[in-house]
Amino acid sequence: MRVLTAMAAFLAVLLFAAPAQAAAGTIAVNGPAVFGQSVTFATSVSGKVPRGGWVAVQVGCVAGGRIVYATGGAPDAVFPLVSGTTAYPWDGSPAACQADLRVIDRKGIATLLARTEFTTT
Repeated sequence: MRVLTAMAAFLAVLLFAAPAQAAAGTIAVNGPAVFGQSVTFATSVSGKVPRGGWVAVQVGCVAGGRIVYATGGAPDAVFPLVSGTTAYPWDGSPAACQADLRVIDRKGIATLLARTEFTTT
């Protein structure tokens, strides 16, 4: 009888336990964002990142109505604010940017955790 009671208690915990809290996060720019220099981000992630998943930062900037910068990397990456490709030529004019902190599951599906917006000088 005690075994059945213990088994019932164990199953109740498995069936009715609160699900693991989904990941949440914050992101902020560290210092000024200046064309020709690099920018980093202060990030934090709490909760559960899916098994096999990872956290990434995606950065995009627009100037004059066109994309001038788009890249991604690890949360602790250094992002050089330069015109790196002919696909996104950038003359250094001020750009409106945003950085997204995302968790990406093992299937490649990205979920937004936090976003910050900033302007380059």
